[in-house]
Amino acid sequence: MREQKDTKAQKNIETVQVHPDWNKLEHNLGTIAPGSANKFSFTYKGTLKITKTSSSCGCTVSKSLPQPDGTVLIEATYNAPTDFSYSKTDLNAVHKNITITFEDNTTQVLTIRGQVDRRLNIAQETTTK
Repeated sequence: MREQKDTKAQKNIETVQVHPDWNKLEHNLGTIAPGSANKFSFTYKGTLKITKTSSSCGCTVSKSLPQPDGTVLIEATYNAPTDFSYSKTDLNAVHKNITITFEDNTTQVLTIRGQVDRRLNIAQETTTK
């Protein structure tokens, strides 16, 4: 696996893992509002059939959708919490995983990162690429 640097802002450089069968292995939500539904996707173009997708918690929902061009789109939604009674900070880190299981029982973990800012108003649904 090779790594590629992608400059998001002058001070914020993010390392993005690149894999030949995936368009990305990690998705950065950035800063999101409490209660927001954040939709995004991963694209798989490998030869092994996906048999299952599962999330590390109930706040993330994922499904695999075969496409006409032979790729598979993994659509996911992260539902940000609204209750921060457990936290003393305004920014709360998000780190969730989606595990993809293939027909040969191997797996690939896709990662979701970001932060929920409870100072933001509860937002409507957002979609990021």
